[in-house]
Amino acid sequence: MGASMGGTAVMVAAAHLAHSIAGVIDLSGPADFAGMNALGAARRVHVPALFAYGTLDLGFAADVRHVRAATESRDKPILAVKTADHGVDLVMAEYGSAQVREAVPRFIRQVTHG
Repeated sequence: MGASMGGTAVMVAAAHLAHSIAGVIDLSGPADFAGMNALGAARRVHVPALFAYGTLDLGFAADVRHVRAATESRDKPILAVKTADHGVDLVMAEYGSAQVREAVPRFIRQVTHG
């Protein structure tokens, strides 16, 4: 799981780790950051992937949608929340999205069969 630049990093890592991981979670990850290309890596991601972003997070919303579209996995739910919150802010208890906070552990349980 990664948020913001961490979302980019986990997509790149997931492409390299192939099927040795159960799934990947990208919260507001840019398509390209600091030499990491999540968009290119997504084509090699075959594990389940959960994506979430704020629809008002204008600098990143389109990137998340593009990376998700490029992700090779068939299991790739996406949560588009009407907020400008970015990355980890989406799951903050005080002000984040309850929908995203609930989806993350549910996704983890599903992919780990826990």
